[in-house]
Amino acid sequence: MKLNYDLVLSAPDGEPYKDDKGNNLTLKQAIVTACSFALPGDDSLSMVEKFSIGECAMLAYKGLDLTTEQVAKVKERSAKGFQSPLLIYILHTALESVQ
Repeated sequence: MKLNYDLVLSAPDGEPYKDDKGNNLTLKQAIVTACSFALPGDDSLSMVEKFSIGECAMLAYKGLDLTTEQVAKVKERSAKGFQSPLLIYILHTALESVQ
């Protein structure tokens, strides 16, 4: 699936969504972050599952396409890992716009 990794995620008012350092948050940064941190329960994931999560991060980092299944995995990770429901909504909406 072709994604525009340079897309700056936008808040409802149209302003760029900011990361915790005050920088504009891109689709690439959101995907890499969602697939980079360990979450509670991850210790029970198989090596194959951990690898596939890391693969999503690497593909996004390199600007390569994700499969539909990988996009679903990114959505799942972001929903578990990000605290902001608004950020989850914005990210999921951006990912769905290319499906």
